[in-house]
Amino acid sequence: MLLLIKVLSDYTVMGLWSYLNFLYSLKNIFLVIDYEGYDRLSSLPDDLIHKILSFIGIKDAINTCVLSSRWRYIWTTLPYLNFSQKNLRTSYVPSKFVTDVLTHRNNLIGLSSITLSYGRLNWYHVEKTLSYALRYDVQKLKLKSLYGHDITGPVSLFNSQSLKHLTLYGGYLVPLLMPTSKWELLGLTTLRLMYVTLYNDNTDDKCIGLFSKCVNLKSLTLAHCTMKGLEGFRICHPRLSHLRIYDGKEKLFRGDQAVHISKDTLHSLENLDLGTLKADASKIFGLLQHLHGVKFLALNVELVEFLSASMELISSPPSPFTNLKSLEFYEVFRPLEKPLSTEIMKYFLDGSPSASFKLTTYEERLQRRRDHNHIDPPGTQTQHHIRIWSTKMTSSLKYLIEQVKAKF
Repeated sequence: MLLLIKVLSDYTVMGLWSYLNFLYSLKNIFLVIDYEGYDRLSSLPDDLIHKILSFIGIKDAINTCVLSSRWRYIWTTLPYLNFSQKNLRTSYVPSKFVTDVLTHRNNLIGLSSITLSYGRLNWYHVEKTLSYALRYDVQKLKLKSLYGHDITGPVSLFNSQSLKHLTLYGGYLVPLLMPTSKWELLGLTTLRLMYVTLYNDNTDDKCIGLFSKCVNLKSLTLAHCTMKGLEGFRICHPRLSHLRIYDGKEKLFRGDQAVHISKDTLHSLENLDLGTLKADASKIFGLLQHLHGVKFLALNVELVEFLSASMELISSPPSPFTNLKSLEFYEVFRPLEKPLSTEIMKYFLDGSPSASFKLTTYEERLQRRRDHNHIDPPGTQTQHHIRIWSTKMTSSLKYLIEQVKAKF
């Protein structure tokens, strides 16, 4: 009894702030428990409860097992597992914790998504976790390496039939190493690679067709990726509609070691976000000339300024963007130094006069990231709402604790 009270007391301290955040996101659920004692949350179907628990983190989700018999095994049926440092609020992800969660999970329930940061996990535990996820047909996988590793297994990671969304995130100082010859993810529709080094693993083709066997790929993000032992790579996906490439200083659009995007791929694109600091102007203009179907186009201002100074490479160019709905230029490292020339603006907008245009400042991009991560600067309206939620949730949790105590 004393142990139960201690767990519940710890839960109110540790889990309250997480609950406030997810309740604020789900504004349609006004109170978990009203003042007449009706438990609204427990009466919801399991799939909706699973979605709600995905907002508060796996540790807090497990803590709900002490609330009532209705909640005792809910966490074992979660289809969303997040073993990240941010989610666990720790400096590292304990291997034993990951193993215990997977051991006690209800294996009759499918696994929709899993997120794993493995900076201090040895590869044995990483491979074990990935094998578990793939065995239960995981659809969404996010793998983050904090110290840089070579992903060499399990091989099933690269030929899964169920995987639809894959994110691989290396480290800024030590990128993730990724072989290029094992990709056969036929069901994959979304792929995001960040700080990943693609290396040639005993293939005679020095300019590989990157992910050419991922035939259903629709969205591809390459951020700060590099190549090792390769002279370049090709992107050839006629179904690709969203492409984001953030190059930085990696020279993916410069020289022989460059990205080659097929004409069929360019024709199918509807959304292109291209950020690069160093590029061959003729290569970029050649790429842009084939974007007849693109609807949403975003470029960093450094690239736009570079193109503006190189307009002599194309004589009296007609605007290729005949279906454009939105054009965005965004600042990455510095503000726009001077107004853009009329010539470069006509090149982008003459083909679609009704398209919207926005210049996004560096501060606005930072704010967008804060909003995406639910981080609010001091004094915002969100904090006011959270204080209101805090008062209501404290009363609700006190009532819930008393309700549990009464059963013992």
